[in-house]
Amino acid sequence: MHMTVSKYGLTNISSEAERCLSLSVEEYLLRLITRARKMSKQRVVIEKTKHQIVITRDIRKEIASINQKAEEWDRRQAEVAEELLPQRKEKHDEVTAANVAVRAAVGGNDLASRWQLMYKEAQQKREGLGGSVPRNMHTHNFRMQEEHPNLEETRRISLEDLIAALETDPQMSKSPWIHRLYERLWQSSEKQ
Repeated sequence: MHMTVSKYGLTNISSEAERCLSLSVEEYLLRLITRARKMSKQRVVIEKTKHQIVITRDIRKEIASINQKAEEWDRRQAEVAEELLPQRKEKHDEVTAANVAVRAAVGGNDLASRWQLMYKEAQQKREGLGGSVPRNMHTHNFRMQEEHPNLEETRRISLEDLIAALETDPQMSKSPWIHRLYERLWQSSEKQ
């Protein structure tokens, strides 16, 4: 304040005048800041509407837009269901008619006769498959298993296998855990 007063050649200013100038400057700055804040809000709102961004602070608008989207989705689902209803009914009728025709051809309409028929068909299939393989082939395979019980080699996972598997993962290849595994591998190779 004193610099401003001396700049304009005033030597003395009363405390009341100084206080009045201070309050007016404060009021001016407050209005300037308020206007700048309003302008920034307007600019942000304009940009948000320009980029079609929903303001999340307005909960009513958000709820209304969610409800509107849900109603549109329900409407579309109802339309699709109405379009597919005749097709589904037609297919169901065809399947029912085919089932009735098969039951009539087989000669059974009740549930028990259908199960008996399915059992007989399954039994015939098993007998048909069983008859195609020679009987001595079954006994030959059984004898081979008795003579050599451990034909399949038992596998062990070594440290090298574990390290190779872990190195395929980019995060694990940089982890300290894999470095510890390398140290163990080197220690075990030094001992041998």
